[in-house]
Amino acid sequence: MLISVRTFEGKEIPLDVQSTDTIQSVKKSIQSKERIRIDLQRLMFDNRTLQNRRTLSSYGIGDGAILYVVLRAAQNSNTVAGGYGLG
Repeated sequence: MLISVRTFEGKEIPLDVQSTDTIQSVKKSIQSKERIRIDLQRLMFDNRTLQNRRTLSSYGIGDGAILYVVLRAAQNSNTVAGGYGLG
């Protein structure tokens, strides 16, 4: 099935996935395509943060769904990942 992931910049990333894929697997695909480290990604769907060990189907995510990736702050840094600061 085909889903899309929208980045904080508004870019839409198409991903070919299976309903049995884990959220961790989706994050790996995003890392491969966009070079956003897995540990900095937080995926959202239907106003919920998605947990790494759960599957797409466990959240009711199907063909055509749109997920949102939000960047976490880097742990050993005072700036937001990717150089996007808050001030």
